[in-house]
Amino acid sequence: PTAALLLQAIQVGHHHDFAGALAQPRVLAMTAYNAAYRQHPIPRARLESLQSGFNAYRTLAALAAVPGDAVATADGDLLTTSSGRLFDQLRYLHAANDYIDRLHRDTPLVAITAQSGSE
Repeated sequence: PTAALLLQAIQVGHHHDFAGALAQPRVLAMTAYNAAYRQHPIPRARLESLQSGFNAYRTLAALAAVPGDAVATADGDLLTTSSGRLFDQLRYLHAANDYIDRLHRDTPLVAITAQSGSE
């Protein structure tokens, strides 16, 4: 199954439907890490970036450090990813970091954290 279907199965608890997929090395590695480091687990939504390799996973985290999940621009646009797929996340992070890099060095940046009801 694709990473998206596998992620959906993990999230909704249909483990029996994907027993073979859940035994894949990438899933087992993430599960083992999360069991050992419960204070700092790898989010399940990051499975696709983790399967691309540790350097890709680490680079994605570095790219998201400043823009986070969305950037509201000075002219009122909202930059965000169009889906949870790695390609779309990277496209958003490229655009967001490019926008931030082009800001004048005296432009203030404001970070906002919003809690969703599901977490």
